[in-house]
Amino acid sequence: SFLKSRDRADFIAMVCVMGHSSFHVPLGDAMRESAPGLRIMSTGLVPFPTPDMGRSDHAPFWAKGVPAVLLTDTANFRSDHYHRPTDTIETIDFEHFTLVVRGLAGALHRLAGAPSDAPAPEGAPEPDAATP
Repeated sequence: SFLKSRDRADFIAMVCVMGHSSFHVPLGDAMRESAPGLRIMSTGLVPFPTPDMGRSDHAPFWAKGVPAVLLTDTANFRSDHYHRPTDTIETIDFEHFTLVVRGLAGALHRLAGAPSDAPAPEGAPEPDAATP
């Protein structure tokens, strides 16, 4: 998770509506290719998402039947700091945060049609050899 505490889950949950696997499976695969070591747990909800899963920006898309995903470290279920005064920048695991951003940016780059050996968009950070 993005939390510094290592007694928490170390994955990103990718949640989608069942039937949209043609959208979320390639996204997850491309994220893993772009950020080796990134753990993604992906699931389709049957037949509709639970109310808790409809609390973010993806929800209006789901409501209209448009494929979308909820990417979350599930902090609201695991963090003692989530949306509290102690929810500060010091509680973020920037290594994992960077890995997730690298995975998502790389996946979008790939899924937009760029060849896998194409350079990253200008301004995108170059992968550090020491960091996955």
